[in-house]
Amino acid sequence: MGADPRDAVPRGCGGRGPGDRDPSRLPAPRCARPSPAASTRGGVGAVALEGAVVFRPLLFAVAAALDGVRHPAILPFGLQRLERLVPSGGPERLSILQELATRPHWPARYVAARLIGTESAATLADDTFADLWAALIALADDPERFVREAVAASFAELWVRDPERADREWAALLADPPQVGLRRAAVLAIVPLLGQGNEARLKAALAWLTQALWVDRTGASRQAGALVVGRALAADRPDLAFALTEQWAASDQPTVQWHAARALTPQLLDQDPDRARRLYGLLQRQTDPRVQRALRGAIKRAPDLASLAEPPEDYETTADIPLPTRLVDQVIGQDQAVEIVRLAAQQKRFVLMVGEPGTGKSMLAAAMAELMPAVSLDDLVVEPGTEARISPVVRAVRAGEGEQVLAQARARRAQANSGINFLFGFAMLAAAIISGYFTLTQRSALAVLVGVISVIVLLVLRRFVQATTRVPIPKLLVNREGLTHAPFVDATGFHAGALLGDVRHDPFQSGGYETPPHELVEAGAIHLAHKGVLFIDEVSTLSVESQQSLLTAIQEKRFPISGRTLGSSGTMIRSTPAPCDFVMVLAGNMQDVEKMHPALRSRIRGYGYELYLQETMPDTPHTRTQLVRFVAQEIARDGTIPAFRREAVEAIIEEARLRSGHPHHFTVRLRELGGLVRAAGDLASVDGTALVEARHVIAARENTHTLEEQIAHRSEAPREQSLASQGRDVQRQADGPATLPPASSSDVELPASPRRQGVRR
Repeated sequence: MGADPRDAVPRGCGGRGPGDRDPSRLPAPRCARPSPAASTRGGVGAVALEGAVVFRPLLFAVAAALDGVRHPAILPFGLQRLERLVPSGGPERLSILQELATRPHWPARYVAARLIGTESAATLADDTFADLWAALIALADDPERFVREAVAASFAELWVRDPERADREWAALLADPPQVGLRRAAVLAIVPLLGQGNEARLKAALAWLTQALWVDRTGASRQAGALVVGRALAADRPDLAFALTEQWAASDQPTVQWHAARALTPQLLDQDPDRARRLYGLLQRQTDPRVQRALRGAIKRAPDLASLAEPPEDYETTADIPLPTRLVDQVIGQDQAVEIVRLAAQQKRFVLMVGEPGTGKSMLAAAMAELMPAVSLDDLVVEPGTEARISPVVRAVRAGEGEQVLAQARARRAQANSGINFLFGFAMLAAAIISGYFTLTQRSALAVLVGVISVIVLLVLRRFVQATTRVPIPKLLVNREGLTHAPFVDATGFHAGALLGDVRHDPFQSGGYETPPHELVEAGAIHLAHKGVLFIDEVSTLSVESQQSLLTAIQEKRFPISGRTLGSSGTMIRSTPAPCDFVMVLAGNMQDVEKMHPALRSRIRGYGYELYLQETMPDTPHTRTQLVRFVAQEIARDGTIPAFRREAVEAIIEEARLRSGHPHHFTVRLRELGGLVRAAGDLASVDGTALVEARHVIAARENTHTLEEQIAHRSEAPREQSLASQGRDVQRQADGPATLPPASSSDVELPASPRRQGVRR
């Protein structure tokens, strides 16, 4: 489908042209009349027509002719000429503009709407201004969209050049509910004011906009929320956009609430997800169907919006809980750490996280990589050294270009070897033909044997015969093609070679079978994390030498790759410094911090943040909501257990309170709590129930005791039995000696004496 020819209409007066579909890019119109000297550059015919104001029928005829033109090259040129036919000043110009505004052809009305803005903003008498203002208001409800957008540009021009008069006229219009098109034009006219930098003027315009929404009963100003506030204002002034949207959401008018729902755009969500979540929850409680439809549209534009909303209070199972898609929104109980991670990802700062296992350190590090944009990722390519073979060259190219570099090198090698391949191929073909000829004519097997041997010899010789200029093929060390976010590399427990890079051993080092040195080079974790995040947990496992090398890498942002395996042939190879510009995130406990290199920790404190993660969180409605979402997240992450009933979720929340050791707090060691969720789900799966119930959670507690608890329980069991036995003895003593019944002689068997036993033997 071809483009609309009207889209090519230029911004002839510096305002909005018909091709500008996004009004947020609308600049303040500066429609200045070209000087006569500049007009002469258009040709003698243009000067003659410009001065001949008596040719009013010609002006109208040109407008009528352009009404049916849709060619992308002819229409812009025609509209520019139509504007130049209007006289440059005087009463005749005002009269022609008023008449153009009433013509039946849209190009005439379009030109009038564009030029009236300049005249209205000029210093005119009140009666003259009233006439032009009335003509502009009449065009605000024009059936042609381009004419309505030209009216918006004129409104913006008036607001910029004469704000007092604009406020006065706009107040008069709001006193009587304005027409639909006028409200729409006023909304679009506010967009250029967002970039003016005048705080008072901006707030006044937004106040007028809010008043217009209060009198709007038809929804004609639908761009107010999604366009003005959700896009343009959210990009330039997010605080003001949130304040205005919250004011609209708190109103009792469904129309204004509808605009607040339309303002929930991805741009607003990225600025402050928590604030956007509260807005969504506030609007979700509204019953107006238009507001609910607008919310569904907002979820389509920003799917993460629904996942940030509070879970419904009347949920029955965890299947009713919306789940976030981003890792940073899945972190539970670490609100301060989340804010620091957001800031560090934006500013590319180092982070040292200290906390107990299971508090979310690795998830925060992965979320940091997810928050960093993948706008300038690089591929790393290693090539043969130019000065020495044992010094390969590592260079960075834009992401996706590494494969192109390899393809170009292969093409050059194929071209260089094409001649030799042709000669050897011709020789093998000749040997086969000759061998076949003698085989058929002489009927001798010797000819076949000679032919086979000749082909084998030629194949072996081909391996040792190279072109005069041998073209090496580079090796792609790091490939980042198609990656949508910054890379995340978990280097926990890596040895020096895996962390800093290594060179493989070559068992065939001579005889023509050796591997080129640059093909033996392997990238380390610091190079794989280039333009991304390098995460190292349990930092104390790094040796002092590795920490020193890591410090050099983060200081220089480049680090050479050399062989690190003793006795390997790779120890002789050392590449040029390879790029390794990464954001380092370290994690551990306080014992790990004590074993860190002092210079490495000083680098983090000087160029990043140190975080001590929370172990508990207070018992509040918000934290209870987070735990509900945690249970739903664990079920979705496992994928094999059924959903939880509400009472089962409440049992998990109670267990979180008990594990915190405080009556008014919850534990944040959620990895162990997730084990209880999975154990309860396993019991429900064995029972064959569709949902996990509270009894499954209670039974799962017995299956999830730690080893220490099990040992302590078993050691206490004999002690309890001993105490019980002692209690029974004391009770017997208190009751007195027991009376035994007399035994008969037939019931007693006396043992035989040894003497009698011997007699028997």
